[in-house]
Amino acid sequence: MLDPQGAAFFNIELGSDAGPFNLLAGTYTLLVLGHINDPGSGNYTFNVVPVTDGSQVLTPGGTVTGSIAAPGQQQRYTFTLFAAARLYFDSLTNNPQLHWSLDGPSGNLVNNRSFTVSDAPSIGNPVLALSTGNYTLSVSGNGDTTGDFQFRLFDLATATSLTPGTPVNDTLNPANATKAYQFAVGSTGRYFFNYQNSSGLNNTRWRLIDPYNDMVFSTSLFTDQGPLLLGRPGTYTLLVEGYIIDVGSGTYGFNVAPVSDGLQALTLGNVVSGAIATPGI
Repeated sequence: MLDPQGAAFFNIELGSDAGPFNLLAGTYTLLVLGHINDPGSGNYTFNVVPVTDGSQVLTPGGTVTGSIAAPGQQQRYTFTLFAAARLYFDSLTNNPQLHWSLDGPSGNLVNNRSFTVSDAPSIGNPVLALSTGNYTLSVSGNGDTTGDFQFRLFDLATATSLTPGTPVNDTLNPANATKAYQFAVGSTGRYFFNYQNSSGLNNTRWRLIDPYNDMVFSTSLFTDQGPLLLGRPGTYTLLVEGYIIDVGSGTYGFNVAPVSDGLQALTLGNVVSGAIATPGI
């Protein structure tokens, strides 16, 4: 393509998409050039599509429903953090051709991450530790991809409080969503993460994040963990993460059980009677 001054704007294979571009006013010339070595004849089809991006305000915590309606379009979502926060991007769309990016005061933080590798087992640590300021989350399609999408960007500070030792029973709806729980550790202690039951959740995982955003474990929900020594006082976040391919809804139950071991003197020759009163002891 030649710009209004006759200079080359782009020169690529016909089989490759180009853009979107911001074009200044004027007359542009688009040339389709056959290669000198090609014999015979052939057909081709293309479209020069005007692109109008969407722009809307995002309120963290709510489910966002949107659409890439035309090739090259972006949907931009802006939000402001008035205090430092730890956010989590919960992808609800199983489409690897849709991507999201996050830009903030320090520049680009997430660059074209696929919706299918944004949470659960597809990412090492999903926590976004963000400072105060203005942010823009952009959703786009790969090449000429269009389609609908859903996601939820939420603050881990809004996680449901759990009481260690009290069983939790809850639902993932949809099954590829994520739920967050938090509990406080005042001093070093041992805890047993006891999976109890589930239904309709074939690939769900759970993940524990410590007060400093370091991951303590990330594994299948159906696997007990511990007892684990939690030695950093503060708030721990437990994520129950549905896998992006899972459909429908499901239920689950678990218990984060504090572990207190028993200690007593043993007299040789006597019969010892005891009990394991809680999991993990």
